[in-house]
Amino acid sequence: MISASSLGRAVCRLTFLAAVLLLTMAMLACDYLPDKKRVTDEAAELTKAAAGTIMDNSDAPIEEVKKLRQFEYRVFRLPLNSEPSHIESQLNALGKERWNCYHVERVKGEQDFELEFFCKRMPATPLMYMPKGFIGN
Repeated sequence: MISASSLGRAVCRLTFLAAVLLLTMAMLACDYLPDKKRVTDEAAELTKAAAGTIMDNSDAPIEEVKKLRQFEYRVFRLPLNSEPSHIESQLNALGKERWNCYHVERVKGEQDFELEFFCKRMPATPLMYMPKGFIGN
C-alpha cells in the first residue's frame, strides 16, 4: 500500500515537472522577447536540470519554491572618479546576469574614495519565469 506522504510527494513532483515543461513550451512560443535565444537557452538548461533533480530528489519542488524567497548578494567597488560610461557598462554587465544594484555608497578605499555597489538577485530556478499569481505570494 502506498502511504499518503509518498503519494503526495509523487503528485507534487509530477505537477512541478509539468509546470516547468509547460513554462518552457510557452517561452519558446514567445516571439516578442528581446533576447529570445538567451532566455530560451537558459530556460531549457534550467528545465533539463530541474527534470533530473526532480526524478532524483522528492524534495526538489520544495527547494525550488524556497529559492523564490532567497537572495544572493554581491558587493563591488569602482574608483570614485570612474567615467559614467564605465560605471554604466559594469552595471549593464551585472544586469545581464540578473543582478539588481539597490544601493551605492561612497567609502574610503586603500588610497582614495571609491563607490561601493550593493547588488542582489534571486537564485536561478525555472519558477522565476512563472507569473507570481500562478505560484502564490
